[in-house]
This record gives sequence, C-alpha cells and structure tokens, in this order.
Amino acid sequence: MSVSSAEEAIRVVNMITPTLALIDISLPGIDGITLAEMLLKKNITAVVLMTADKSHAMNTALKNHKVICKPFNNDELKEIVMQTSFIFD
Repeated sequence: MSVSSAEEAIRVVNMITPTLALIDISLPGIDGITLAEMLLKKNITAVVLMTADKSHAMNTALKNHKVICKPFNNDELKEIVMQTSFIFD
C-alpha cells in the first residue's frame, strides 16, 4: 500500500500493521524521520528511510535507522529489506 503523507500513513497504521515501512524523509507535513519514530513507538520496527541526500551519514537523527539513498536499484532495495528480515523471523 502506498500513501502520500505521514498523516495518511498514521491513519493506515491505525487500521493495519505493515510488515515493512519504506518512508521518504522529505514528506509534506510531518517529516519521514518523525513518522519513523512514531512507527517504532507502535512496535513497527521494519522501517527503512529513503533520502536523496548523499551526506545522510552526517545526520544524527538517522543514526538509528536503516537508510537507502535515492536513486536506488532493486538489488539495493532487496539488500536493505533483507537487513530488516530478522524482524520477520
């Protein structure tokens, strides 16, 4: 399922529990980092943040999150999803 804002994502998460959340950091309204923190508080731990900022390693707000840089290819996405696979075991 795809949503276009953090607010919409919160409404959906209140109805269903996603297996994986792939979140853009630059969302309108509530940003992706804040949304990720909110999901973690709801015990949704398979969260991957996306960013186009190649210097994201300098962002201390991201240090506890899986992050993938855009543009990414299918193999990169599969790899980072597999890094969260322990959550699905």
